[in-house]
Amino acid sequence: MSIIVKDLVHIYNPKSPFESKALDGVSLEIEKGEFIGLIGHTGSGKSTLIQHLNGLLKPSSGSIEVNGLDITAPGVNLTNVRKKVGLVFQYPEYQLFEETVQKDIAFGPANLGMSEEEIGERVKEAMEIVGLDYEALKDRSPFELSGGQRRRVAIAGVIAMKPEVLILDEPTAGLDPRGRDEIFSQIKALHKKIRDDYNSGISQHGGYGQACRPDNSNEQGECGNSRNPKRSVQVRKQAQGNRSGSPFRARACQQAERKRL
Repeated sequence: MSIIVKDLVHIYNPKSPFESKALDGVSLEIEKGEFIGLIGHTGSGKSTLIQHLNGLLKPSSGSIEVNGLDITAPGVNLTNVRKKVGLVFQYPEYQLFEETVQKDIAFGPANLGMSEEEIGERVKEAMEIVGLDYEALKDRSPFELSGGQRRRVAIAGVIAMKPEVLILDEPTAGLDPRGRDEIFSQIKALHKKIRDDYNSGISQHGGYGQACRPDNSNEQGECGNSRNPKRSVQVRKQAQGNRSGSPFRARACQQAERKRL
């Protein structure tokens, strides 16, 4: 599945005293099987951009194609799009609500009308993918777990839906170094499994130097451990309120890996 963004513009509170342009002419293409890292300073429009990719936000102008379907066109069934493009929000553990880990992960598949047997299989598989022991944790309250474990439960809830594209909004925000490293290891393993088993893509957003290194990090412009990434793109927009007023640049790399600055 590919995602193509063309000349995307998003304006908050248009035609009001509080009008703010968050995205200005963003264009990019994410190909099937890629692992992408999107990096930028606070307020640069990263979360705004990714919330367009499964139709949570409508652009002021521009287009977004998901597997050849223009999801910005009138009358598009966004429910079907969201089944294919899964989005894990920042601090996803705050969205846990069920009594047990098993019930929380099963919530999405259950709402797709699946059988109990299939739901159980998906829950087990999702927990295995994110490194959670099914037998040990399935009947525990998610609120009894550590911060890193709760975040993995939340990610497993989206994985259980088996999306073709997985987008994570700053998946390590607020975690300690150990929890951060565990999450990045699981994301890397998850990308490999999804790519090999389902031939699908994962888009990982955020990380600030852990998953993907910015252009000016060193003379090679490294992204993770890849000195010669197979493909990279520049996403440009005019920064709003930027001290220098220069264009904001986000580097996207196919083989983004955790690497400490």
